Amino acid sequence: MFVRSCLFLIASLFSFHASAVSIDWEIANRYRLFKDEGQFRALVDTYASLPESDKASQPALALEIALEKKAAAGQLGPAFGDKVAVARYGWASAVVNQDKNCFMAGDKSYYKCRLANGEPYLEPKKFDALAGLVDGAAFQGQSCIWSVNGAKVAEGACGEKVRLPNLLYGQAFSIAVAAGGSTIATLENQTGRVVTIVGLGDSFASGEGNPDKPALFGNYLNLFNNSSHIEGANAYRLYPLRSGVHFGFGNAPVDFGSPSSAAKWQMAQCHRSLYSQQVKASLQLAIEQPHLAVNFLGYACTGAAIEEGLLDFWAARDDVPKKYEDSAPQLMKLLRDLCVDQAGYNYYSDRDGFDWRKNLKPCAASRRRVAKIDAVLLSIGGNDVNFAGVIANESVDSGGRFDPLRASLFGLWKEAADPIGFDEALSKARSDFPHLFGELAAALKARIASGQEELTVIQTAYPNLTKVGDGEREVCRPDRATDGMQVHEILGLRKATTGEQAAVFVNRLNGVLGDAVAGRLGEGHWRLVTDHVQKFSGHAICQGEDAADPLQFPTWDMKKKKWLYFPVQQWTAYAPRKRWFVTPNDAFLTGNYMKSGISPVDIAQPLFAATMSGAFHPNALGHAAIADSVLPQLRDVVKP
Repeated sequence: MFVRSCLFLIASLFSFHASAVSIDWEIANRYRLFKDEGQFRALVDTYASLPESDKASQPALALEIALEKKAAAGQLGPAFGDKVAVARYGWASAVVNQDKNCFMAGDKSYYKCRLANGEPYLEPKKFDALAGLVDGAAFQGQSCIWSVNGAKVAEGACGEKVRLPNLLYGQAFSIAVAAGGSTIATLENQTGRVVTIVGLGDSFASGEGNPDKPALFGNYLNLFNNSSHIEGANAYRLYPLRSGVHFGFGNAPVDFGSPSSAAKWQMAQCHRSLYSQQVKASLQLAIEQPHLAVNFLGYACTGAAIEEGLLDFWAARDDVPKKYEDSAPQLMKLLRDLCVDQAGYNYYSDRDGFDWRKNLKPCAASRRRVAKIDAVLLSIGGNDVNFAGVIANESVDSGGRFDPLRASLFGLWKEAADPIGFDEALSKARSDFPHLFGELAAALKARIASGQEELTVIQTAYPNLTKVGDGEREVCRPDRATDGMQVHEILGLRKATTGEQAAVFVNRLNGVLGDAVAGRLGEGHWRLVTDHVQKFSGHAICQGEDAADPLQFPTWDMKKKKWLYFPVQQWTAYAPRKRWFVTPNDAFLTGNYMKSGISPVDIAQPLFAATMSGAFHPNALGHAAIADSVLPQLRDVVKP
């Protein structure tokens, strides 16, 4: 009797342990843009280490801060390669290479890319899962046999995760685990699925100002000739040069820098970056949802407007090799990837007589696995009202001595653009937005959403550039006009009214944008995200913290033979800082664009290097903050 009771007790305990054990699984590489599973897993591990409060309130921002700190400390792991390079250039520098991600610059598309398993990026069929036991302490030290749909697929220590290979998206499967000859846990009716998220829009969508690999500066200085514009003692000024540049005042140009020292982009012509809000939002969705994989198709382009960029050709940058140029409308680029037959979409430069209403047709047949677009992430409207002209009007000195330089700058910021005031830009928005957004909605519905019930478009509002606090008068002030802008004396927020008027302008512009999205279209599946606008207060373009967050521009002291403020070689574009915008100083040190066709020693060059490298755009932290506002909408759209 005693023996029988003991056996019953042992059996009961075993039954208790067995019933408490469960199975947890996840798709191994859920962000399909990343070819290297190890890099995605490193991001997942970093996210898992975040405080629960951050995961709930600011997951993308907290993840970006953690990644920047880990990169600086060389703690991202072997998948990110050279620790020193990643510490200097940032985490995305290890992902941007074409063997690491699925944007193929030379092919100007996504559809030719193949993943590590040989599968086409745009035709997802199978995936590997990682599975493990939950509350399986009773089986520590034992060997577990894993089966899928009744067939053994893996065996390993019960306390470790195993790989379940070649599962099929969209097809239900069951998992069973056995130890000691008995089944200890089962999981029925499981499914992995893929969602397709498209990114369209302007520089606030592309990631302008945030190259995946920033420029590299060396020990050389250049004496830019200032005398053609400014008389007197300040006729010449020393500037740091990118590594590999060997010219000084009066020398013929050899090069603006070795290729390895130039900034590198996921897509150089459009300054499209892995730091963009659209990548961050879609990546965060993949990280936090273990049974969902994301196909992200990004086409946003700096300088783009609705007509000129989304629906019609837009050349964008002028500093890319011919073989990489692709000025096609973003809608054409999307159709090029979605359609089985690319005829009619393989145009890379402006076509005479092109009319998107007539020439841009929907797919005759879509790629089967991406026929449905789950969400479109969109940032557009700023260039339609000449937002660059507004910034130029407020931040570029209007003195007569600068007129030639000022005119050149305006022409670069936006082709044939003139500076305009806040009121004129708002008037233009009220006049043009209803028609322009109506055109865009009709184009998307007719050419992209024709095979599905509705197309959800998530438009982001523009963040506030000058708010240092929540109060109306807590703005960037003219007594600190050149903070972050010492790279060139033409720059500065010198007008007493700029800070306050800029804050009012952004709020009113977003209001007009909201009317265009919600009021005019009113179809329920266009959404405007504004939560981040207020969060940018306290992170204005004029704000710095300490030596680790310098607003000053590094200057070489000729007498003391040393750098003032900080050595240029120590500049890190991606480090946690207070401001969420790229200052002109930041832009010079991060992107460092140089204008071909003019002397390499002209004083205009550092101005171009500052303003044409993404000044006045959100930095990586700002993009992450915007992504956190997009995420609730994105989760709602793709929920099971």
